[in-house]
Amino acid sequence: MATLLELHGVVSGYHGARVLQGVEMTAERGSITCIVGPNGAGKSTLLKTLSGVLQPTEGTITLDGERIDGLTSSEILAKGVVQVPQARALFPSLTVRENVLMGAYIIRRHRRLVRERLDHVEEVIPIVRERGADKAGNLSGGQRRAVEFARSLMLDPSMVLLDEPSLGLDPKSLAKVWELIARMRDHGRTILLVEQNFRFAAPVADRHYLLACGPERAVAATKSVVEQALFYDILFRKLRGRPLPDLSRLADAMGGAMEMKLPEEIVRRLVGSPTLFWAGRNNGVAEELTLKSNEITHKRSDYLEGTYAVHGIEEVMDAKDSVIVVDPFADEEEKFRDVLAGGVGMSVFAIADRETAFPTVRIDSYGEFLPYIQLAAGWNLLVEIGVALGRDIDKAERARKVGNELNE
Repeated sequence: MATLLELHGVVSGYHGARVLQGVEMTAERGSITCIVGPNGAGKSTLLKTLSGVLQPTEGTITLDGERIDGLTSSEILAKGVVQVPQARALFPSLTVRENVLMGAYIIRRHRRLVRERLDHVEEVIPIVRERGADKAGNLSGGQRRAVEFARSLMLDPSMVLLDEPSLGLDPKSLAKVWELIARMRDHGRTILLVEQNFRFAAPVADRHYLLACGPERAVAATKSVVEQALFYDILFRKLRGRPLPDLSRLADAMGGAMEMKLPEEIVRRLVGSPTLFWAGRNNGVAEELTLKSNEITHKRSDYLEGTYAVHGIEEVMDAKDSVIVVDPFADEEEKFRDVLAGGVGMSVFAIADRETAFPTVRIDSYGEFLPYIQLAAGWNLLVEIGVALGRDIDKAERARKVGNELNE
């Protein structure tokens, strides 16, 4: 296939904030290209940049060999690039046919051409003919999405941009929407769609791109790490045919860990500790929380790897310091208790799904997905410390909110 769309080093965003940072991608003519990524990665920003609603500050965008970066949205529309918004893009009080004809507004004076386009659209998307006189507000979610697609075809576009076409649809409607997208491709359209629902997107597209979040400020960083890790975990599990979690159960467990009321004595002791030491298993949880301890609480922090904590480092520790152990092994508990708590006089705390030898922040258990819940609990603990110390970490209730959703 010949390349229709090319992006090289595209940077774009809002009011000087760089949401897209150096995007590189291509879309072949007559293909379906899918961009998947978590909330906040910039998927909708990318579509707005392609359609001219936003102007890129760096990089180039080429359509069929001609640069379109810097053109207005109306100029890009005239070149055959149309966008179907995320949801609720119809006028419910107008009929289906009237909604579809709105897509031909800029060619409305060419009545014969509009009639020809409408005949073609009715052939590709039969509901336009079958329900043409019905009010759009009386249609189901899947039927409304079909009418939105039909309206976009009235300009005979070379490229159709779809913003999360699966959003809010039931499984039966999803299947029909997929059939419709494939039908548009088969009639010569090049489709670029963005999605969170990888189960929907995987069989649809000829090519996939992953759009990841860039660097963020400290208040959002750990939450984004959790959310992105979950997204890619689910993505690759689906690709490899591995078991998936019950996302409702996992969300409840993470939300509970993020918002639980923490023992006052644990928080009080950590607030007064000059240095926070983190220890845990080799899964990245304690390492991530070590980094965020610096950013959120402005305290010194360090990560105790393996047996490092009980082979020499205790000689330079202070009794005022504290250690938080994530999911400690049983024999590790004994060493920490004897060397750090008993020998140095430090306070040792734990984050675990069971009782330990130390004051423990108890969380729900969920097998191999437990690290996500541990991160949520650790984030809650750091936010609580930051609030007590008067750090500027945004509103506490917002800081604890798990803001992104992951669709199965």
